[in-house]
Amino acid sequence: GADAKDFDDAVYCDSIVSSNGENLFNLYVAIADVAHYVTNNTALNDTAFSRSTSIYFPKQVIPMLPERLSNDLCSLRPHYDRLVMCVEMQIDQAGNVKSYKVYNAMINSHARLTYAQVDVWLNDLSLVPSELTASITNLYLVYQALINERKNRGAIDFEFEEPSFQFNSLGMVEKIIPFSRLEAHKLIEECMLVANITVADFIIKNNHAGLFRVHNKPTPEKFNNFKNYLLSLNLNLDVAYDDLQAKDYANFLKENISHKDYLTIQQAMLRSLQLAVYSDDHELGHFGLAYSHYLHFTSPIRRYPDLITHKICKAILIAASYNFEHKLEVLAEHTSLKERMAEDLERKITLFYKCQYAKQYVGTNFKGIITAITRFGIFVYLSDLMVDGLLHITELGEDEFVFDEKRTILISTKDNNKFYSNGQLVRVKIIGVDMAQLFIDLSLDN
Repeated sequence: GADAKDFDDAVYCDSIVSSNGENLFNLYVAIADVAHYVTNNTALNDTAFSRSTSIYFPKQVIPMLPERLSNDLCSLRPHYDRLVMCVEMQIDQAGNVKSYKVYNAMINSHARLTYAQVDVWLNDLSLVPSELTASITNLYLVYQALINERKNRGAIDFEFEEPSFQFNSLGMVEKIIPFSRLEAHKLIEECMLVANITVADFIIKNNHAGLFRVHNKPTPEKFNNFKNYLLSLNLNLDVAYDDLQAKDYANFLKENISHKDYLTIQQAMLRSLQLAVYSDDHELGHFGLAYSHYLHFTSPIRRYPDLITHKICKAILIAASYNFEHKLEVLAEHTSLKERMAEDLERKITLFYKCQYAKQYVGTNFKGIITAITRFGIFVYLSDLMVDGLLHITELGEDEFVFDEKRTILISTKDNNKFYSNGQLVRVKIIGVDMAQLFIDLSLDN
């Protein structure tokens, strides 16, 4: 990003021909060597463990590590020698890793590029500076191969509009606009994913314990609730729970991308999924990404589990075993908890800024889409403002409404043809903003 200072990853790609004549991509993913500076039994490591993650707010970052490290010594700034851990992968045209090496290295970054800049180049490779043409072209080609492998693997890929806040000189929210997830973002994401899965394989094949990222399949109850919701839309996810795989969800989204209720279908599917957590058991795999094993390696500046992974790799490289400071079960539970706490803080601060922004529109009417139905009312997304509000059941007029749990609708007790359901468009008015409870209250615009 244009404002980023903690550059924890660098990528480079060229093409090679294998000994059997196969054309391969040679992808390097170099990650800042934070473990060189943050060693065991130090106050620095203890603090990093305690925090476990950086916290990202719209206007501020609370870093896991001191900025002298995160923004300087560990940051892969251009034209400076920097220590890294490197994963070098030979990838075929189908996106499969054929061989790899993991090693310590020193790099000197030749260019600090931004997502917006590279995205322009990907749309017109003739604009790429001549000294970068080969690398950018190969990165784009290996990205295409990895994307195809992702689709064949059946990983779930949600497409939600994320808010981006613009502030005025007084620090007040001036505008909320959609964050643009560019092709360049996806390119880097795929490079990081393949590096993570490769390092997981490296640790497992060396018979070493590790801190893995696991994501279990939905519970039977959540899966059945999701299927019942789809039935209320006259849609059928024709798969039994025991046979459920990520590709069933991925294919369903692809088949229904043009459905008028696609936004709420995605949200309902997301709610059916369990939370991803850290675990010492790699065999649990990652349901959403459709990986048999997975971990975090690519962000040791901002995530403690990635730092642990680096330390494990360093030990393996010298034919040693890493001496964990804490039991793996404790590490997994602690880092998972800290992640949830950080996400909750980020969510609340985001809600605060949304409510602050919405206050200026009290009394204004908007079109909205119903995204969730509860016994006490309806949650409505106002796309013009990129905020959600609550239309309380007492604001639905003179009719009395009851919650039909099976169909997930609020239905009138007087008229069965009068009901509110997910995906329905409604006209509403913002009638109040509760900054203490972080709620935006709505009424029907009659």
